[in-house]
Amino acid sequence: MRAFLLSYRSFTDANTLLDLLSKRYAIRIPSNLSDEEQKEFAMTVQTPIRLRVFNVLRHWIEDHFYDFKDNLELTAHISRFIETKMRKDTPGIADRLLRIFHKTQSLSAHGANLNPILVKPPPPQLSRHCLLLLEKGDGARGELSLLDIPVVETARQLTLLEHSLFRQILPHEWVTKYLNPNASYTKEGGDSLRKFINVFNVRVSWFALQVLRSPDPKRRALTVKYLIRLAHYAAKRLQNYSLAVAVVAALEGIPVHRLRKTWELVQSRTLQTLQEVKEVVSPSSNYRQLRTVMQDASPPLQPYLGVFLSDLLFIHDGNPSLILNSDCNNQKSTNNHNHQNNNNNNTTTTMDHPSHHNTLINFEKYLMQARIVEQLQQYQQGIYSLHPVPALQAYFVRLSSSSAGYDDEELYQLSLRREPRLSSARQISAPTDVEINQQKQVQVLEQAITNQCMDHAGQSGLSLRHALAEWSHKLRDRSLMFGSVTFRDLFLRSHALERVIAQLLLEPDLSLFEHACMDLFATAMNGDQQTHRSLWACITHLADPSSASASSSLDA
Repeated sequence: MRAFLLSYRSFTDANTLLDLLSKRYAIRIPSNLSDEEQKEFAMTVQTPIRLRVFNVLRHWIEDHFYDFKDNLELTAHISRFIETKMRKDTPGIADRLLRIFHKTQSLSAHGANLNPILVKPPPPQLSRHCLLLLEKGDGARGELSLLDIPVVETARQLTLLEHSLFRQILPHEWVTKYLNPNASYTKEGGDSLRKFINVFNVRVSWFALQVLRSPDPKRRALTVKYLIRLAHYAAKRLQNYSLAVAVVAALEGIPVHRLRKTWELVQSRTLQTLQEVKEVVSPSSNYRQLRTVMQDASPPLQPYLGVFLSDLLFIHDGNPSLILNSDCNNQKSTNNHNHQNNNNNNTTTTMDHPSHHNTLINFEKYLMQARIVEQLQQYQQGIYSLHPVPALQAYFVRLSSSSAGYDDEELYQLSLRREPRLSSARQISAPTDVEINQQKQVQVLEQAITNQCMDHAGQSGLSLRHALAEWSHKLRDRSLMFGSVTFRDLFLRSHALERVIAQLLLEPDLSLFEHACMDLFATAMNGDQQTHRSLWACITHLADPSSASASSSLDA
């Protein structure tokens, strides 16, 4: 019954369901029966049916009153049914159901707390200066930063905000509004689940923005450390795994993860703490570690909803909503015989749309979904024993709202402004004294190689090959230094590469060209990819494509 009341919106609406229950309750005794048969029919058929309808309505009112709370049409419908049809046939049952309805309606209107806090909450950990700034409201934006607020209190207030929104999610939202958002019978009711998902996504962007906001790497490193401590406290002390996942997602995102200078300033002990949190919330093996931790924990607990939403989506996509009636009978027969009828050649036919009159709702699918929803409802029952600080919560809401306009691309562009790419940094930054000295050494080496190529010009190709072998020997010698760099590095940074290839292309002997390239570049450079790219770029630039010998050289 719980599974049915959770999932009935997936295939009908509340008013239609109440109409069908009313018709079922109004079953009449056939007139063609004898007096004795009518008494037996009333005792064995009519009364049990009416009691079952009463039980369905009672559970519907007590456990799912949100269907009636804001639906005046449905409320009037059930009141009319109780006062007319039910009171006429069974006045005692009608009075009892009406009392249940009024009692539940009163509790819902007054917002009764069925789970009172039994433990005295700890006092907030906020300094007087911080409280004074928070009282200013919007005026505290430029004076108060996230780092000024204790990590413990940030974790507590964010947990209260998140868990309050989590508790507002109605049971049917998990199955109907999330999995069937476009269905006509899911338009009514709350939309707290969508709001929770949006708040989670905005919070991830907000955490990333807190790191990227400062141009100072030290300040960014302090913010990273703060967020790591926040995630650790949320996961280990408050059992708020949703907040921990949001922090890890922000730190592992490309805009923050690529900040090499920032992460180099984060202490190894802090990185170890981050690794501990990541091991708990890791998505590996379908969140196996996180599932185990949440299953062993007791409320209050704020779960990471992505785990359960993925399970619901998997059940929804992997199972048909409708199955053929004959197949239902076959399945029931198979279950009763413990799957012993393996020789049955009938294959199961499933349907996802009511295009055939001989179909039934695949209720096993909704039973599986209901088990997941019931687990989430257990987490919703717990209440954190924490003291709310409305001014601090409002401050966090304002900060989160300010980051809602940042998408992934904007965060990435901000990350590039904080720490440009290495290639861009080299182009923008002015050369140092060491780099100027190296450039002079490159010019000297380039001139020497040019002179040596000119000395060998007009001589035999073998002589040039001897010169190339000498250069290859120098390239292999890592100890041969020119100032602070090796001969190999200077050679690669000079234009000598183009000059050598230009001289080689003048040789009529293609075998000499091929061997020289192999000796000088493939062997001496140890398969360096950058050198190989430079080699072929130079050949393409210097060779004459119209020349047959050049084409042959390129092939070689």
